[in-house]
Amino acid sequence: MAMPGSTTAQGGTTGEGGRAATLSNLAALDNIATYHREHERYYTVQKYEHAAELAREANKLKVVADVWLAPGKPAPRYPGADFDQPAFRPTGCDDLNALSAIASVGILFMEGQGEPTEIRMLKAKLGARGEGSVRAGEWLAGMMSAAWPRESVLLDDKFANAARPRYRTIATNWIGSLEMILLGRLLRLAVDKLTTIDFAPSALRAAPQQAGEKLVLAARIIEQAARLEATGGVELSGNDECWTAYRDQLRSVNDRGA
Repeated sequence: MAMPGSTTAQGGTTGEGGRAATLSNLAALDNIATYHREHERYYTVQKYEHAAELAREANKLKVVADVWLAPGKPAPRYPGADFDQPAFRPTGCDDLNALSAIASVGILFMEGQGEPTEIRMLKAKLGARGEGSVRAGEWLAGMMSAAWPRESVLLDDKFANAARPRYRTIATNWIGSLEMILLGRLLRLAVDKLTTIDFAPSALRAAPQQAGEKLVLAARIIEQAARLEATGGVELSGNDECWTAYRDQLRSVNDRGA
């Protein structure tokens, strides 16, 4: 699996260059297998890493939401402080922060501030990753559409052992392309939900239950995206064995002079 650069998505029902592959293209097919096996090894690990990162982000939001939803929260203190003054704006919100978890989650609500920087950065990151995942999924689907007829030269009986593992990789990547699009849409949805929350301390205090429930929902959506990313990594990892078997079969055919 390769990821897009500046090129547009490719589709259609013919092979690369608009022609179906012939047996003279075996060397090119072997080249594709050689390089894309290595490329997919990279993206398998990246999917695992992204899944873990998304799971951590979801957990951060749940930790904060638990504080808002808990009964008996401490009342805001320091009634004499003017939080509009720059000197006191960094004062932490006693009733909105998970003090013992700040060192881990990094999200800090301050009396003289609105939306925490960490929340703003999270929305930007999820939005960018969501858009990128949708575009990459669309691109990959186009590439698999082009690969399908290109590899059809292998459907002759004498090449069946090579066709089976190769079409397995195509199927895995085609399914993966749809998962990437869905993952991107889930991340967009999570950002949309986070955008409905007013993170200013005064607004959160006015409706902590409602804000907490919205934050939990956003976290659940991100969790779903994390599971989808992790599943995609597991599925993609299975291509390694298929690529290897496919290369062996191509070279065997070539050695026989087919």
